[in-house]
Amino acid sequence: MRSLLSILLISILVLSALPAQAQVKNVIILVSDNEADLTLAEKIGELIQAKVVVTPWGIYNESVSAEIAEKNPSLVLIIGGPKAVSPQYEEDFQSLGISYVRRWGETRVETAISVIKFLKKDYPWLFKNAKLALVYGWDLAGIHKVRELMKRENVIPIYLSRNSSSVPINWSGRFIVVETPFSAGIFKKIRIPNPIIVKANVTKEITWDAIERAEKAIIRAKRIIELTDIPQEKRLEIANRLLSKAKEAYSTGDYIRAYNLANAARSIADSIVSMGMFSKPRIRLPMKLQIQMQLRLLKMLTMRLESQGIDVKPVKELIAKAEDALKRGDLNEAMKYLNEAKELIRQIHRGRVGWRGKGKP
Repeated sequence: MRSLLSILLISILVLSALPAQAQVKNVIILVSDNEADLTLAEKIGELIQAKVVVTPWGIYNESVSAEIAEKNPSLVLIIGGPKAVSPQYEEDFQSLGISYVRRWGETRVETAISVIKFLKKDYPWLFKNAKLALVYGWDLAGIHKVRELMKRENVIPIYLSRNSSSVPINWSGRFIVVETPFSAGIFKKIRIPNPIIVKANVTKEITWDAIERAEKAIIRAKRIIELTDIPQEKRLEIANRLLSKAKEAYSTGDYIRAYNLANAARSIADSIVSMGMFSKPRIRLPMKLQIQMQLRLLKMLTMRLESQGIDVKPVKELIAKAEDALKRGDLNEAMKYLNEAKELIRQIHRGRVGWRGKGKP
Protein backbone atom coordinates (compact mmCIF):
# COMPACT_ATOMS: atom_id res chain seq x y z
CA MET A 1 0.00 0.00 0.00
CA ARG A 2 2.83 2.39 0.91
CA SER A 3 4.55 1.71 -2.39
CA LEU A 4 1.30 2.39 -4.26
CA LEU A 5 0.83 5.67 -2.40
CA SER A 6 4.43 6.61 -3.16
CA ILE A 7 3.89 5.97 -6.86
CA LEU A 8 0.71 8.06 -6.83
CA LEU A 9 2.45 10.88 -4.98
CA ILE A 10 5.36 10.87 -7.42
CA SER A 11 2.93 10.87 -10.35
CA ILE A 12 1.07 13.86 -8.94
CA LEU A 13 4.30 15.76 -8.36
CA VAL A 14 5.53 15.03 -11.88
CA LEU A 15 2.24 16.09 -13.45
CA SER A 16 2.09 19.28 -11.40
CA ALA A 17 5.61 20.14 -12.54
CA LEU A 18 4.62 19.99 -16.19
CA PRO A 19 4.26 23.41 -17.78
CA ALA A 20 0.80 24.65 -18.71
CA GLN A 21 1.84 24.40 -22.35
CA ALA A 22 1.77 20.62 -22.01
CA GLN A 23 -1.76 20.78 -20.62
CA VAL A 24 -3.38 23.06 -23.22
CA LYS A 25 -2.72 22.19 -26.83
CA ASN A 26 -4.30 23.25 -30.10
CA VAL A 27 -4.89 26.84 -29.02
CA ILE A 28 -6.21 29.27 -31.61
CA ILE A 29 -5.79 33.03 -31.29
CA LEU A 30 -8.59 35.20 -32.67
CA VAL A 31 -7.61 38.83 -33.24
CA SER A 32 -8.67 41.78 -35.37
CA ASP A 33 -6.57 43.24 -38.18
CA ASN A 34 -5.69 46.19 -35.94
CA GLU A 35 -1.92 46.31 -36.50
CA ALA A 36 -1.03 46.59 -32.80
CA ASP A 37 -3.17 43.68 -31.59
CA LEU A 38 -2.26 41.59 -34.63
CA THR A 39 1.49 42.11 -34.17
CA LEU A 40 1.21 41.04 -30.54
CA ALA A 41 -1.01 38.07 -31.45
CA GLU A 42 1.41 36.82 -34.09
CA LYS A 43 4.25 36.91 -31.60
CA ILE A 44 2.20 35.10 -28.96
CA GLY A 45 1.12 32.55 -31.56
CA GLU A 46 4.76 31.91 -32.39
CA LEU A 47 5.68 31.48 -28.73
CA ILE A 48 2.86 29.12 -27.74
CA GLN A 49 2.57 27.46 -31.16
CA ALA A 50 -0.97 28.68 -31.73
CA LYS A 51 -2.59 29.43 -35.07
CA VAL A 52 -3.68 33.04 -35.50
CA VAL A 53 -7.05 33.72 -37.15
CA VAL A 54 -7.76 37.31 -38.18
CA THR A 55 -11.14 39.06 -38.35
CA PRO A 56 -11.78 42.57 -39.70
CA TRP A 57 -11.73 45.18 -36.93
CA GLY A 58 -15.22 45.63 -35.47
CA ILE A 59 -16.87 43.35 -38.03
CA TYR A 60 -18.40 39.90 -37.52
CA ASN A 61 -17.94 37.25 -40.20
CA GLU A 62 -19.44 33.81 -39.63
CA SER A 63 -16.84 32.21 -41.90
CA VAL A 64 -14.25 33.05 -39.23
CA SER A 65 -16.22 31.09 -36.63
CA ALA A 66 -16.57 28.20 -39.08
CA GLU A 67 -12.83 28.19 -39.75
CA ILE A 68 -12.07 28.08 -36.03
CA ALA A 69 -14.66 25.41 -35.23
CA GLU A 70 -13.35 23.23 -38.05
CA LYS A 71 -9.93 23.16 -36.38
CA ASN A 72 -11.48 21.82 -33.15
CA PRO A 73 -9.43 23.99 -30.77
CA SER A 74 -9.04 23.15 -27.11
CA LEU A 75 -9.10 26.88 -26.39
CA VAL A 76 -9.65 30.10 -28.34
CA LEU A 77 -7.70 33.07 -27.01
CA ILE A 78 -9.42 36.28 -28.13
CA ILE A 79 -7.05 39.24 -28.15
CA GLY A 80 -8.78 42.61 -28.21
CA GLY A 81 -11.91 44.18 -26.81
CA PRO A 82 -15.49 43.90 -28.08
CA LYS A 83 -14.98 46.92 -30.34
CA ALA A 84 -12.15 45.11 -32.11
CA VAL A 85 -13.42 41.51 -32.04
CA SER A 86 -17.20 41.24 -32.18
CA PRO A 87 -18.94 39.63 -29.16
CA GLN A 88 -20.89 37.56 -31.70
CA TYR A 89 -17.87 35.27 -31.94
CA GLU A 90 -18.19 34.47 -28.25
CA GLU A 91 -21.84 33.58 -28.79
CA ASP A 92 -20.81 31.27 -31.63
CA PHE A 93 -18.18 29.54 -29.52
CA GLN A 94 -20.62 29.16 -26.64
CA SER A 95 -23.28 27.63 -28.86
CA LEU A 96 -20.79 25.25 -30.49
CA GLY A 97 -19.23 24.14 -27.20
CA ILE A 98 -15.82 25.73 -27.82
CA SER A 99 -13.83 27.01 -24.84
CA TYR A 100 -12.62 30.58 -25.11
CA VAL A 101 -11.11 33.39 -23.08
CA ARG A 102 -10.84 37.06 -24.00
CA ARG A 103 -7.89 39.21 -22.95
CA TRP A 104 -8.33 42.92 -23.53
CA GLY A 105 -8.23 46.44 -22.20
CA GLU A 106 -9.80 49.78 -23.04
CA THR A 107 -6.97 50.63 -25.46
CA ARG A 108 -4.17 48.86 -27.29
CA VAL A 109 -1.91 49.57 -24.34
CA GLU A 110 -4.17 47.84 -21.81
CA THR A 111 -4.92 44.97 -24.18
CA ALA A 112 -1.22 44.21 -24.59
CA ILE A 113 -0.64 44.34 -20.84
CA SER A 114 -3.60 42.02 -20.22
CA VAL A 115 -2.15 39.51 -22.67
CA ILE A 116 1.36 39.79 -21.22
CA LYS A 117 0.03 39.20 -17.69
CA PHE A 118 -1.88 36.16 -18.96
CA LEU A 119 1.31 34.79 -20.50
CA LYS A 120 3.49 35.51 -17.48
CA LYS A 121 1.02 33.63 -15.31
CA ASP A 122 0.42 30.59 -17.54
CA TYR A 123 3.60 30.52 -19.67
CA PRO A 124 6.31 32.20 -17.55
CA TRP A 125 9.17 30.35 -19.25
CA LEU A 126 8.43 32.14 -22.52
CA PHE A 127 10.05 35.29 -21.12
CA LYS A 128 13.35 33.62 -20.26
CA ASN A 129 15.21 34.86 -23.34
CA ALA A 130 12.73 37.47 -24.51
CA LYS A 131 13.31 41.14 -25.17
CA LEU A 132 10.58 43.72 -24.65
CA ALA A 133 10.20 46.50 -27.21
CA LEU A 134 8.43 49.72 -26.22
CA VAL A 135 6.56 51.38 -29.06
CA TYR A 136 3.82 53.99 -29.42
CA GLY A 137 0.74 51.85 -30.03
CA TRP A 138 -0.75 54.09 -32.73
CA ASP A 139 2.46 54.54 -34.70
CA LEU A 140 2.34 52.31 -37.76
CA ALA A 141 5.97 53.10 -38.60
CA GLY A 142 7.08 52.01 -35.14
CA ILE A 143 5.01 48.84 -35.26
CA HIS A 144 6.49 47.98 -38.66
CA LYS A 145 9.94 48.27 -37.11
CA VAL A 146 8.90 45.99 -34.23
CA ARG A 147 7.77 43.40 -36.77
CA GLU A 148 11.21 43.58 -38.39
CA LEU A 149 12.86 43.04 -35.01
CA MET A 150 10.56 40.10 -34.29
CA LYS A 151 11.84 38.31 -37.38
CA ARG A 152 15.42 38.47 -36.08
CA GLU A 153 15.01 38.17 -32.31
CA ASN A 154 12.61 37.02 -29.62
CA VAL A 155 11.00 40.44 -29.24
CA ILE A 156 7.62 41.04 -27.59
CA PRO A 157 5.92 44.43 -28.14
CA ILE A 158 4.76 46.61 -25.25
CA TYR A 159 2.63 49.57 -26.27
CA LEU A 160 2.57 53.09 -24.88
CA SER A 161 0.09 55.91 -25.38
CA ARG A 162 0.53 59.69 -25.38
CA ASN A 163 -0.75 59.64 -21.80
CA SER A 164 1.78 57.06 -20.60
CA SER A 165 3.95 58.36 -17.77
CA SER A 166 5.75 55.10 -17.01
CA VAL A 167 6.44 51.70 -18.49
CA PRO A 168 3.30 49.62 -17.81
CA ILE A 169 5.15 46.44 -16.89
CA ASN A 170 7.94 45.41 -14.51
CA TRP A 171 10.98 44.09 -16.32
CA SER A 172 14.50 43.43 -15.09
CA GLY A 173 16.12 43.49 -18.52
CA ARG A 174 16.88 46.37 -20.86
CA PHE A 175 14.01 47.70 -22.92
CA ILE A 176 14.23 48.24 -26.65
CA VAL A 177 12.77 51.66 -27.45
CA VAL A 178 11.41 51.98 -30.99
CA GLU A 179 11.49 55.68 -31.71
CA THR A 180 9.96 57.54 -34.66
CA PRO A 181 9.36 61.25 -35.29
CA PHE A 182 5.89 60.74 -33.80
CA SER A 183 6.94 59.05 -30.56
CA ALA A 184 10.11 60.84 -29.47
CA GLY A 185 8.13 63.17 -27.21
CA ILE A 186 6.43 60.25 -25.48
CA PHE A 187 9.69 58.58 -24.51
CA LYS A 188 11.14 61.84 -23.19
CA LYS A 189 8.46 61.84 -20.48
CA ILE A 190 9.30 58.32 -19.31
CA ARG A 191 12.38 57.31 -17.38
CA ILE A 192 13.74 54.19 -19.04
CA PRO A 193 17.12 53.09 -17.64
CA ASN A 194 19.76 52.31 -20.25
CA PRO A 195 17.40 51.62 -23.17
CA ILE A 196 18.39 50.16 -26.53
CA ILE A 197 17.27 52.85 -29.00
CA VAL A 198 16.04 51.74 -32.41
CA LYS A 199 15.07 54.43 -34.91
CA ALA A 200 12.27 54.04 -37.44
CA ASN A 201 11.08 56.35 -40.20
CA VAL A 202 7.98 56.78 -42.32
CA THR A 203 8.81 55.21 -45.67
CA LYS A 204 6.94 55.10 -48.94
CA GLU A 205 5.80 51.53 -48.21
CA ILE A 206 4.58 52.33 -44.71
CA THR A 207 2.70 55.36 -45.99
CA TRP A 208 0.91 53.28 -48.59
CA ASP A 209 0.03 50.74 -45.90
CA ALA A 210 -1.51 53.57 -43.86
CA ILE A 211 -3.53 54.68 -46.90
CA GLU A 212 -4.80 51.15 -47.56
CA ARG A 213 -5.80 50.73 -43.92
CA ALA A 214 -7.69 54.03 -44.07
CA GLU A 215 -9.51 52.89 -47.21
CA LYS A 216 -10.61 49.66 -45.54
CA ALA A 217 -11.78 51.55 -42.46
CA ILE A 218 -13.83 53.95 -44.58
CA ILE A 219 -15.49 51.07 -46.44
CA ARG A 220 -16.45 49.50 -43.10
CA ALA A 221 -17.72 52.82 -41.78
CA LYS A 222 -19.90 53.31 -44.85
CA ARG A 223 -21.38 49.85 -44.39
CA ILE A 224 -22.05 50.49 -40.70
CA ILE A 225 -23.88 53.74 -41.52
CA GLU A 226 -26.04 51.86 -44.04
CA LEU A 227 -26.89 49.14 -41.53
CA THR A 228 -27.48 51.26 -38.43
CA ASP A 229 -28.69 54.61 -39.81
CA ILE A 230 -26.41 56.51 -37.43
CA PRO A 231 -26.10 60.16 -38.58
CA GLN A 232 -22.41 60.09 -39.43
CA GLU A 233 -22.45 60.88 -43.15
CA LYS A 234 -20.70 64.24 -42.69
CA ARG A 235 -17.87 62.68 -40.72
CA LEU A 236 -17.54 60.00 -43.38
CA GLU A 237 -17.24 62.77 -46.00
CA ILE A 238 -14.45 64.34 -43.95
CA ALA A 239 -12.66 60.99 -43.77
CA ASN A 240 -12.95 60.60 -47.54
CA ARG A 241 -11.57 64.11 -48.13
CA LEU A 242 -8.63 63.42 -45.82
CA LEU A 243 -7.95 60.17 -47.66
CA SER A 244 -8.00 61.98 -51.02
CA LYS A 245 -5.52 64.54 -49.69
CA ALA A 246 -3.36 61.71 -48.36
CA LYS A 247 -3.22 60.15 -51.81
CA GLU A 248 -2.35 63.51 -53.36
CA ALA A 249 0.48 64.01 -50.88
CA TYR A 250 1.68 60.47 -51.52
CA SER A 251 1.78 61.07 -55.28
CA THR A 252 4.04 64.10 -54.74
CA GLY A 253 6.39 62.20 -52.43
CA ASP A 254 5.31 64.01 -49.26
CA TYR A 255 5.06 60.81 -47.26
CA ILE A 256 4.95 62.35 -43.78
CA ARG A 257 1.94 64.48 -44.70
CA ALA A 258 0.27 61.59 -46.50
CA TYR A 259 0.87 59.34 -43.49
CA ASN A 260 -0.68 61.83 -41.07
CA LEU A 261 -3.69 62.47 -43.30
CA ALA A 262 -4.32 58.75 -43.82
CA ASN A 263 -4.15 58.11 -40.08
CA ALA A 264 -6.58 60.97 -39.44
CA ALA A 265 -9.01 59.56 -42.01
CA ARG A 266 -8.78 56.12 -40.50
CA SER A 267 -9.30 57.42 -36.98
CA ILE A 268 -12.59 59.04 -38.01
CA ALA A 269 -13.74 55.92 -39.86
CA ASP A 270 -12.86 53.64 -36.93
CA SER A 271 -14.80 55.85 -34.53
CA ILE A 272 -17.85 55.62 -36.83
CA VAL A 273 -17.61 51.82 -36.85
CA SER A 274 -17.28 51.76 -33.07
CA MET A 275 -20.21 54.14 -32.64
CA GLY A 276 -22.39 52.08 -34.94
CA MET A 277 -21.55 48.77 -33.32
CA PHE A 278 -22.33 50.04 -29.82
CA SER A 279 -24.98 52.66 -30.48
CA LYS A 280 -27.72 50.30 -29.26
CA PRO A 281 -25.91 47.62 -27.26
CA ARG A 282 -29.02 46.21 -25.60
CA ILE A 283 -30.97 45.66 -28.79
CA ARG A 284 -30.57 42.15 -30.20
CA LEU A 285 -30.82 41.30 -33.87
CA PRO A 286 -34.26 40.26 -35.13
CA MET A 287 -34.86 36.54 -34.64
CA LYS A 288 -35.10 35.91 -38.37
CA LEU A 289 -31.72 37.52 -38.98
CA GLN A 290 -30.19 35.56 -36.09
CA ILE A 291 -31.45 32.32 -37.62
CA GLN A 292 -30.12 33.25 -41.05
CA MET A 293 -26.68 34.05 -39.63
CA GLN A 294 -26.51 30.82 -37.65
CA LEU A 295 -27.67 28.79 -40.63
CA ARG A 296 -24.88 30.26 -42.75
CA LEU A 297 -22.40 29.41 -40.01
CA LEU A 298 -23.60 25.81 -39.68
CA LYS A 299 -23.67 25.26 -43.44
CA MET A 300 -20.10 26.48 -43.79
CA LEU A 301 -19.00 24.40 -40.83
CA THR A 302 -20.67 21.20 -42.07
CA MET A 303 -19.03 21.64 -45.48
CA ARG A 304 -15.63 21.94 -43.81
CA LEU A 305 -16.24 18.94 -41.54
CA GLU A 306 -17.56 16.86 -44.42
CA SER A 307 -14.40 17.58 -46.41
CA GLN A 308 -12.47 15.98 -43.53
CA GLY A 309 -14.48 12.78 -43.87
CA ILE A 310 -16.73 13.46 -40.87
CA ASP A 311 -20.33 12.25 -41.14
CA VAL A 312 -22.52 15.34 -40.85
CA LYS A 313 -25.60 13.96 -42.63
CA PRO A 314 -27.86 14.24 -39.53
CA VAL A 315 -26.75 17.86 -39.08
CA LYS A 316 -27.48 18.68 -42.72
CA GLU A 317 -30.94 17.16 -42.40
CA LEU A 318 -31.71 19.39 -39.43
CA ILE A 319 -30.36 22.42 -41.28
CA ALA A 320 -32.68 21.62 -44.20
CA LYS A 321 -35.64 21.38 -41.81
CA ALA A 322 -34.68 24.70 -40.23
CA GLU A 323 -34.46 26.35 -43.65
CA ASP A 324 -37.86 24.96 -44.60
CA ALA A 325 -39.40 26.26 -41.37
CA LEU A 326 -37.80 29.65 -42.01
CA LYS A 327 -39.33 29.80 -45.49
CA ARG A 328 -42.74 29.06 -43.97
CA GLY A 329 -42.21 31.84 -41.45
CA ASP A 330 -42.22 29.48 -38.47
CA LEU A 331 -39.29 31.02 -36.61
CA ASN A 332 -39.76 29.00 -33.43
CA GLU A 333 -39.62 25.72 -35.32
CA ALA A 334 -36.61 26.93 -37.31
CA MET A 335 -34.81 27.81 -34.08
CA LYS A 336 -35.73 24.41 -32.62
CA TYR A 337 -34.09 22.56 -35.52
CA LEU A 338 -31.17 24.95 -35.41
CA ASN A 339 -30.51 24.22 -31.74
CA GLU A 340 -30.74 20.48 -32.41
CA ALA A 341 -28.20 20.86 -35.21
CA LYS A 342 -25.84 22.76 -32.91
CA GLU A 343 -26.17 20.05 -30.28
CA LEU A 344 -25.13 17.46 -32.86
CA ILE A 345 -22.15 19.67 -33.75
CA ARG A 346 -21.19 19.75 -30.08
CA GLN A 347 -21.40 15.96 -29.96
CA ILE A 348 -19.15 15.76 -33.01
CA HIS A 349 -16.63 18.01 -31.26
CA ARG A 350 -16.74 15.84 -28.15
CA GLY A 351 -15.84 12.84 -30.26
CA ARG A 352 -12.85 14.53 -31.86
CA VAL A 353 -9.37 14.49 -30.36
CA GLY A 354 -8.52 17.56 -28.31
CA TRP A 355 -12.05 18.55 -27.36
CA ARG A 356 -11.94 20.52 -24.12
CA GLY A 357 -15.36 21.66 -23.07
CA LYS A 358 -18.00 24.31 -23.42
CA GLY A 359 -17.81 28.05 -23.13
CA LYS A 360 -15.35 29.93 -20.98
CA PRO A 361 -12.72 27.72 -19.32
